[in-house]
Amino acid sequence: EFDYLCVIIALLVMAMAYWINRLNRYKKKLAENKENIDMGKVAHKIADIDKDVTYNMNPMLGTLDEMKEKLAKNEKILAQFGAGETMDENFTIDQLEDENRKLRDEMRRLKKEEAEAEAMSGAGRKVGPRKKKNIREFDQQQA
Repeated sequence: EFDYLCVIIALLVMAMAYWINRLNRYKKKLAENKENIDMGKVAHKIADIDKDVTYNMNPMLGTLDEMKEKLAKNEKILAQFGAGETMDENFTIDQLEDENRKLRDEMRRLKKEEAEAEAMSGAGRKVGPRKKKNIREFDQQQA
């Protein structure tokens, strides 16, 4: 009877030691990630503020499709200049290259904003439970 009592007490002590060890590891991980957690809270607050804001595109630039058309037109004119086919008095090569650069930058910015808006809205990929792969499927042995 005394042996059973000693075994039970020993098991309880080991379980408590394991539990305390796990809690200390979680506490350490929490301390390491405190800055990331705080930044996540700030990002969440910004998203809450930002959801009430409506963004309008600059009317001087037009839509993304219009910018693509203008960029294609400018590249065509540049190609003609390069081939010596056309000399247009209205544009210089530097002006067209500068306008192309501005259009590309604006298109990149708009695509980035669109991707960010999609990511913030959660309309991107769906996150759900993943099916665990069986070790045998990968021809590996368990460590």
